[in-house]
Amino acid sequence: MTHAVSPTDIEQPEGGFYGKAPAQVEETQFAPIDLWGASEEHTWFFPGQENVPDKFKQYVTFVTMNEGRRTRYQKKTSRPLHIERENNDARMTVDQAADRHALLETSIIGWKIYRNGEELQFKTHLLLEFLKFAKPLHIDKLEKAIRDANPWMIAEMTSEQIEKEIANLEEKLVAVKRQEEEDADFGDK
Repeated sequence: MTHAVSPTDIEQPEGGFYGKAPAQVEETQFAPIDLWGASEEHTWFFPGQENVPDKFKQYVTFVTMNEGRRTRYQKKTSRPLHIERENNDARMTVDQAADRHALLETSIIGWKIYRNGEELQFKTHLLLEFLKFAKPLHIDKLEKAIRDANPWMIAEMTSEQIEKEIANLEEKLVAVKRQEEEDADFGDK
């Protein structure tokens, strides 16, 4: 023999809601994923501004590339491949400076930079001028930040390019260690 049991017939734990129906569980709502590839904005601060008040710190704003920006970048950096039929040799010129500038031009969307004490409004022709006169170390660090923000770029590197990058880093490491030793020796005198 069976009989129906109501929620009020079930013994409730101490501190429970004896005699009341269990609380209703809200249904989880999901929002569709936006696949339109909105770019993320990043702010990169120039090094050496540790003691500068925040409102005077200089920086560059860049975005991660969506497919449209990636296409523009790749069109600017594509190089013709020449194949000699007689000996099947292939030649392609690589212009690292043009590649670097194309990356920066495609990614940078704003900045806070001063020239002669005046804040410069961001404009493409001023960016191009800035790239001619900026410290190479700053541009290298900014380029690295942009590449790090665009993971697809690492997939485009060949093993030869990665090996070259490793060799460059090893050379820089030796130079930095040498400079640190010289600075430590200078400080002892």
